[in-house]
Amino acid sequence: MWQQGLIKPYYSEVTEIVRRYFEHRFGFMSLEKTTDETMDDLRRYTAAHPALEQTDRILRRADLVKFAKYQPSIPDHEEMLSV
Repeated sequence: MWQQGLIKPYYSEVTEIVRRYFEHRFGFMSLEKTTDETMDDLRRYTAAHPALEQTDRILRRADLVKFAKYQPSIPDHEEMLSV
């Protein structure tokens, strides 16, 4: 999607997938929460600790794209695929 210039939809789709995973894996409603609230919830689960830094970076970058018109680089786009 990002190769076609659909950057905002790309980031929205990726973060929705990640947040749905959290909902199913950890049982909290991530889609209805801010990034800060989601990260606070994730810190409660030891199993999530290895991925906290990368998850925080990705969700915050997506917030910038979706709400602040941030234009990420190609490596940023590719990192979203490695989540």
